[in-house]
Amino acid sequence: MKKLRFIGLCFIIAIIAALTVVMASCTSATTSVTLSSIAVSPISPSALAVGSTQTFTATATYSDNSTENVSYQVTWSSDTPAVATINSSGVASGIAAGTANITASLSGVTSAVAGLTVTAATVAVQVPPPTLSSIAISPPAPSNLVVGSSQMQFTATGTYSDGSTANISSQVTWTSDTPAAATISSTGLATGVAAGTANITAAMSGVTSPVVNLTTTAAVVVQAPTLSSIAIAPASPASLVVGSTQQFMATGTYSDNSTAVISSQVTWASDTPAAATISSTGLATGVAIGTANITAAMSGIISSSVNLPVVTPAPTLASIAISPASPASLAAGSTQQFTATGTYSNASTAIITSQITWASSNITAVTISSTGLATGAATGTANITASVSGITSPSVSLSVIAAPTLASIAIAPASPVNLVVGSTQQFTATGTYSNASTAVITSQVTWASSNNTVATVSSTGLATGVAVGTANITAVMSGISSPPVSLPVIAVPTLSSIAIAPASPANLVVGSTQQFTATGTYSNASTAVITSQVTWASSNSTSATISSTGLAAGVAVGTANITAVMSGVSSPPVSLPVIAVPTLSSIAITPSSPANLAVGATQQFIATGTYSNATTAVITSQVTWASSNSTGATISSTGLATGVAVGTANITAALSGVSSPPVIITVATP
Repeated sequence: MKKLRFIGLCFIIAIIAALTVVMASCTSATTSVTLSSIAVSPISPSALAVGSTQTFTATATYSDNSTENVSYQVTWSSDTPAVATINSSGVASGIAAGTANITASLSGVTSAVAGLTVTAATVAVQVPPPTLSSIAISPPAPSNLVVGSSQMQFTATGTYSDGSTANISSQVTWTSDTPAAATISSTGLATGVAAGTANITAAMSGVTSPVVNLTTTAAVVVQAPTLSSIAIAPASPASLVVGSTQQFMATGTYSDNSTAVISSQVTWASDTPAAATISSTGLATGVAIGTANITAAMSGIISSSVNLPVVTPAPTLASIAISPASPASLAAGSTQQFTATGTYSNASTAIITSQITWASSNITAVTISSTGLATGAATGTANITASVSGITSPSVSLSVIAAPTLASIAIAPASPVNLVVGSTQQFTATGTYSNASTAVITSQVTWASSNNTVATVSSTGLATGVAVGTANITAVMSGISSPPVSLPVIAVPTLSSIAIAPASPANLVVGSTQQFTATGTYSNASTAVITSQVTWASSNSTSATISSTGLAAGVAVGTANITAVMSGVSSPPVSLPVIAVPTLSSIAITPSSPANLAVGATQQFIATGTYSNATTAVITSQVTWASSNSTGATISSTGLATGVAVGTANITAALSGVSSPPVIITVATP
């Protein structure tokens, strides 16, 4: 007998172990979700009398936005148990008058606080107690309950003969008429057992609630996709210098067409480790001159090899040259930019201005920044050098002379065109110095107008016409004054005519638009674009409308005359014909004679539509693609054909009842 018991116990242990493996497998195949938040309800419960109870419900929200009743999984807590306690089912009991904060926590996530006020028990008045009239269950229409992954908390609310209501979830007798589908605890917590339907009721004192229908569904197990191929990036890496590294990345494509970076999961390999090695994370290191083919493998899938050339180490710096080698004398306070060029052991050169250390032999005369910008500090001479990695350039001598003085000022334009009242003219001041050098000093001079009632001039040299007349503009600096420039100011010109462009627009398709531009010619022969200032009009708005910005829209087949009006001046009308929307006439696929396609390789096709008005358009993403032999070659909705097995297939594209001629694609072995 003891032997039989032992054998039976071993059999049970084996079954439990097998179930554990299956459950672990299912768990790993499903998509993992994490707990985001917990909500407690009611969040603002009514005052609770000492000796009374209040049932709380906890609802969890997960990272995939799904929700679940976790009232019996959370840890309930009251911060003042002397006022109110709460049990593991979420039922709070009033102990003494006061306030307690109720929270629920699970997996490190804690709900917001629900404040519960407890009041002193009132002295009962000798009034006959109300009797229970009806019971209502909530939720009355619960969502489906997934077997094994969720539970459903029901609440029973009693309505009494005096019209009052109370939560009686823990007092009623809960019943499921089909416990094989769903069971329900004494506190109203339903658990799915198997797929099916169960009717839930609550009864107390001879009163039974209406039936609540609860549907249970089986848990869906998602089959994990399998690895189809591995691609290495970069696929064509640059040559790797001996001693340096190249990081490779492996991307896996799965059976459901999803992709993932699997660089740390694959097994990396180099077919020539004497030339280049590769680590378990895909980091290749150049060892010696040569070539190595890099591959990545996982779950029996091996990537295409990537060729990695390894070359000699980088050349070393041999010398440094500074330019300009013979700079002109530098005025005190001004600057001179130097450039450093490095020559390397392989005779190559490179600009290294920002990489070297610059130095001045006499910083009282010349300072130099880390970017090679020398500044004249005082009269004298300094030798400039550049050095890096133990290499120093030949010195360059830089002389600093006294700053030149301003000799004269010239204003440009010297003969400005007539300025219309209300418009502006920008003047520029150029200074000539004692050393014959020049500089723009527009913002440094003091500008003046001889007649501010005619024209004013700002501190930046911007003149504004005020009234008809003439004003002389001058610029002064350091006691030097420019020759005056005469600025005539004239009256505002009037609009003479309006021209619309295009004057002969192409036919406009119904539903499309045509932008018109209005150009005004004024009494002084000047012109200006006045598109947004004119009033646009269409003579036939049933055929074409036009907006306030000159944008015409085709409405129906016909012709409309477009005009623009402003200040009593109207443009000549422009005729705009509106035609019907062109229809698709034919579809052509390119390439029409594709090369043989290797099994596993792809070929991109393009569909071009020709319309009834002889126009063409690329419609690759709009057509419906088809393969006459999907066992030989498939084609995606974007026109990408993939070789599946050796054979041929006819590729076609169709849209709006129009189909292309077939294109034959041959799939061959790689």
